[in-house]
Amino acid sequence: MYQIAICDDDSAFASHLKDKITSILNQMGIPVNISVFTDSKLLTSSQHYDLLFLDIRMPDINGLEIANKIRQTDDTGISSTSIIFVSSLSDAVFESFRYSPLRFIRKEMLDNELEEALMTFHHLSLKKQKEYQIELTEKGTSVFIPVNSVYYVEIRGHYLQFVCKNNTYRTRSSLSGYEPILLKQNFVRIHQGCLVNLQNVEMIGVDYIILTDASRLNVARSCRTAVKNAYMKWEREHTHVLTV
Repeated sequence: MYQIAICDDDSAFASHLKDKITSILNQMGIPVNISVFTDSKLLTSSQHYDLLFLDIRMPDINGLEIANKIRQTDDTGISSTSIIFVSSLSDAVFESFRYSPLRFIRKEMLDNELEEALMTFHHLSLKKQKEYQIELTEKGTSVFIPVNSVYYVEIRGHYLQFVCKNNTYRTRSSLSGYEPILLKQNFVRIHQGCLVNLQNVEMIGVDYIILTDASRLNVARSCRTAVKNAYMKWEREHTHVLTV
């Protein structure tokens, strides 16, 4: 769940912005908790936010001063908090660059630019996430495999086979034992004995999928709808879609 804060002394606009953010992220299937501050002094707490929407012209502490404090949290000047300035002061855009904002959105262009900004934020957040590894035992030795290197996992006789980008690993285990973990890491079942990593899918046909290494796997009739829906959901969350 993303923790997002809006700081704007215009309470009507802040409420409108909160509603817009909630609607867009809900459509993307992304949970969010949004805090609204109309008094900039109240945002100077130690609470961490993944994303800040800051107005620039505010009494007491303005948006640039808040951004400066955020960026002083580490030696590089860039913290883990993303910042989007939302302001009617277009001439402040160049001054805002020193705080490495994700975007500068003019208030009058909010409806046109907010969705793209949120999609970019989400994409960058996914890249920052810790790379998970799968632990398995092969020939009595523990092996750790990066999740994103796995193309698919399938049952082969009495073994479970992890087909990866640079190697194939075999372990005496059941698919059902790994399935709860893998389904949370963007894997989908394509038939009774195989789970595929959506990250490494190039395309989906009617009854098959093509992986990024050009290999082709058949999809069972009973799994086709679920596979298609899972892939479309993954695509929406990891790519930018332009509409006209």
